[in-house]
Amino acid sequence: EVVPPDPAPADVATPAEVAEADGHVIVVLDPNVDPFAAASRARQIGADVERTFDTALQGYAATVSPEELATLAADPRVDAIVPDATIPASEALAGQSIPNGIRRVYGPLSGAAAIDGSDQRVDADVAIYDTGIDPTHSELNVVGGYNCTSSDRANWIDEQGHGTHVAGTVGAIDNGSGVVGVAPGARLWAVRILDAKGEGRLSWWICGLEWISGKADPADASRPLIEAVNMSVTLWGSDDHNCGQTNDDVLHQAICRVTQRGITVVAAAANDSASATHRIPAAYDEVITVSALADSDGKPGGLGGNRCWSWGGYDQDDTFADFSNYGYDVDLMAPGKCIYSTMRGQSYGYSSGTSMAAPHVTGAAALYLASRPGASPSEVRWALQYLGNRNWKTSTDPDGSPDILLDVSRLGPLGSFSPGVTLPSGGLVTNEMGTTFAVPYTARRGTNFIEPIWLGIASTDGPLSASITGATTLWGAASASTVRIVVPPGTRAGTYEVVVRGAYRNLRVRDVRIPVVVENEPPIAAAPVAAFAAGVQATLTEAPLLLSWKAATDQSPIARYQVGERAGGLSPQAVATTGGTTRSATRRIPFATSRAYAVRAVDAPGNVGDWATAPAVQVAVTSEVGTGVTRSAGWTSFRSATAIGGRFRYAGTTGAWMRFTFRGSAVAIVGRKASNRGSFEVRIDGVRIATVSAYSRILLSRMVLYQRAVDPARSHTVEIRVLGTRGRPRVDVDAFLVLR
Repeated sequence: EVVPPDPAPADVATPAEVAEADGHVIVVLDPNVDPFAAASRARQIGADVERTFDTALQGYAATVSPEELATLAADPRVDAIVPDATIPASEALAGQSIPNGIRRVYGPLSGAAAIDGSDQRVDADVAIYDTGIDPTHSELNVVGGYNCTSSDRANWIDEQGHGTHVAGTVGAIDNGSGVVGVAPGARLWAVRILDAKGEGRLSWWICGLEWISGKADPADASRPLIEAVNMSVTLWGSDDHNCGQTNDDVLHQAICRVTQRGITVVAAAANDSASATHRIPAAYDEVITVSALADSDGKPGGLGGNRCWSWGGYDQDDTFADFSNYGYDVDLMAPGKCIYSTMRGQSYGYSSGTSMAAPHVTGAAALYLASRPGASPSEVRWALQYLGNRNWKTSTDPDGSPDILLDVSRLGPLGSFSPGVTLPSGGLVTNEMGTTFAVPYTARRGTNFIEPIWLGIASTDGPLSASITGATTLWGAASASTVRIVVPPGTRAGTYEVVVRGAYRNLRVRDVRIPVVVENEPPIAAAPVAAFAAGVQATLTEAPLLLSWKAATDQSPIARYQVGERAGGLSPQAVATTGGTTRSATRRIPFATSRAYAVRAVDAPGNVGDWATAPAVQVAVTSEVGTGVTRSAGWTSFRSATAIGGRFRYAGTTGAWMRFTFRGSAVAIVGRKASNRGSFEVRIDGVRIATVSAYSRILLSRMVLYQRAVDPARSHTVEIRVLGTRGRPRVDVDAFLVLR
């Protein structure tokens, strides 16, 4: 048992304590200090901050040098610095040991492995293609096997020890005692192809592969029983890159049949300190080939020293194992030096070699396949490489191309993804002319979902066609592609649907439905309503009208409106155009002349609606002396060529009034505006309606000073009452306009 030293009286760890903890410390901050800001300051002085705490305590864990420790100790915001001591496995898991190899690939952090000392077994079948397995070992979930070394097919029990050691690394049970494997409790099948001396014949090897390939899943005969095979065995040979058909390699041919069945095969790179290209099955493209890492403390950083003697010497921590083969055939690296695992006779022991590295990867493959059944061998290889890291002394790799170190920390139960498409404002709308749309597709990946998303078109309606013009498979972090939708000319009006399917096998299938509107129906416009345009100048013969209308109804956005004008019985003629959001226009109408106004809409696809025509209108002009006009005293008549009736009246007396009685749908007061003109009050039928200013910096004649729509079914009286604005009391009245 390792007993940590008593803490020093001071609040800061002693140099000896820090040295014992390999420089790992926990910095405890004052409760009011932001731990994330403090961690950032620590990084600035060189400390390697590993994680930050803000719930259980305020602080962070870091690796520091003595100089950095002294700097942190002098910081008044730091309450204490304590060594981040190593807790022995006997204390952490009540007697169960997590071997360094399992720790180095982050097995305890894997959500799929769920290593916590409780027996929750990984749902996968793994073949240990080796010397057999000791079925009596309580740490191993051995469910059966097959013996190819003699005629006694049931004698698959390990008589040499190699296979039992391999089996423990793959799947030792997480039961709180002994050791634990990468895929705890996985179902282990002993495929014995080597005898008690560790020797065998080629035919025995083929026999084992034949048995593996031929075993069918009892629940689904179309699928193999075995999901992953560990081949910690090796022969001299090479890869013809043709599944052994070119060089008559029967082992290669057999392995290809196994992988074609969907079974993942993991092979050791061998231990010649040379290129793996001369060793089989390591050289085969179809297998996942594994080189060995020398690790002595189960964690990165290279601080474990050279504690392990094996293969005639010590290896430095976190370096390429000196015995391991290397080269372009290697797919992954895993710990292979002094690996602690199960041994025959309910015992445990150490062993070294790429034979010990390979089962780490086989266990990882079993974790992956347990929640992703049916994943192909190439998918398994890709996923484990994608999740791996190069957090080791990569400069020690003999071939100069650092191998990817196995890392199962992010390997959890299969997550999911959420697809979506980005449509333009208003959606996908076209008309009978047809069009082609390019629709961006995105997939938001959830936790534990790194799998490839295969994209395809599940269905299309009517004559529409669709295809994926971007990536058809989204790997890793990739999440975007493009959907091409073609609407051919002549497509009937209606709403169509294109269904885009994103899927990871049949385990995660997500459809996105894209509506496409073929808009051949014209928009329906509303007839315009005419009123006088206030603040606009009339001519001697024409009045300004303001035409306004309600929004047209249509399934698609309105691109523009056309304003039409009709005289007599003719059809409306377009005289003005407005934008799709502008629903008013100003026109001029000759006095005492009938005009009918109309509006039609054009939608975004280009469909043109029918004219919506309002009843014809005309403007009646009554001068200030005309019939129906009465006035109080105080008004003066003035002749002017710029007045509609040839003269106008003005008054500057407060309270002077002028009244006009009329019948129509709208009335307008026409007069002059100038810098010395003041304000007047407007009353209709005795009710005060508005106050109007006739002020302008320049002289303006025939201005529509005020207008109002009224009930055309009865007569009305409009009254002007001078307000006597101080300094400019004068008000001029030219004429009254009535819209009928």
